[in-house]
This record gives sequence, C-alpha cells and structure tokens, in this order.
Amino acid sequence: MKETQTKERITRNSVEQELWRTNAAEIKGTVFSMSYTLFFGVLISLVLCFAGSQVHFHPVIYIPLTLLPMIPFIAILRLLLTVLKERRLLQDGAFDITDATLFSKDEKYNHFHRELNRYFYFETFPPCEVGHTAYQLAATGDSYILVLYRSKKPYVKLFYAAKMYVYQET
Repeated sequence: MKETQTKERITRNSVEQELWRTNAAEIKGTVFSMSYTLFFGVLISLVLCFAGSQVHFHPVIYIPLTLLPMIPFIAILRLLLTVLKERRLLQDGAFDITDATLFSKDEKYNHFHRELNRYFYFETFPPCEVGHTAYQLAATGDSYILVLYRSKKPYVKLFYAAKMYVYQET
C-alpha cells in the first residue's frame, strides 16, 4: 500500500504571523533578562564600590571594577536593539520568502557553553543554527523555504523543509 504525505500549506500571511509571535516572545524574554541583569548588576556594582572604597584602590582599577558587572546588561541591551530593529522591519513588511537548497550541515562543539551546536549552510546565506530534530531529519541537497529580513546582511530567521511544507503566494 502506498502512503501519501500531505504537506502543510504556508502563505506570506501565516509566515508574518509566525514572525510576529517570535518577535513578541523575543522582546518579552529580552526585557525580562535586562531587568534581572540590571538589578543584579547594580547590586554587585554597589557591593564592589563599597569594597573598593574600603580598600582604597587606585581610580584606574576602582572604576572598571565597579562597572564590570554591567557588561551582561550592555550585551542584552544590544540584543534588544536587534529585536526592535526586526520589529521595525516586520512592521514595514520587509521580509522575503525564498527557496534554497541545503548546501551542507555541521556540528560544532562550543567549549565556552559546553554544548553541541548544529548548523545548516545554504549557498548564499550565513550559517543558520538549528535544533537537534531538524538537524537529524535534514540531508544535504534538501530543499527549504527560507524567511529572511531585508537588511544589509540578510540572515535566515525561519526555515521550513520543503518535503513537509508547500509555499503558496495567496
């Protein structure tokens, strides 16, 4: 008996809704992360400021030492700016949906985070980090539907396997 596989249909509207959901979740997560890194950064800075004034450090050491705990907040602030830029592009409808073939896939061990990261490589786009399941189901040469924001350096924001999804222009 022959089995038929039904592909799920996606449209520009459904992709836009998914981008809105993703963007809203990223903003909420980023704002939450900013709030607790700011709280703990300020708290640790105050402790270091007090400790530094008791030890009488030289200002060249004292000032950077007290500002050091604010580095994570600055990194997350940069992430928030990226997410807000994506929101502006989304409001303008500045995203493209295109077909591409998987050029290669690779796993790299990140020694800093002690985790295995998986990447898809498409011909003209930067590497796209993917999850375990997507990585295991993919093979070189598979077709994908890619969603990219129109920016100076386009990158893959969403991807759909063409063997499971079909894109319709409606």
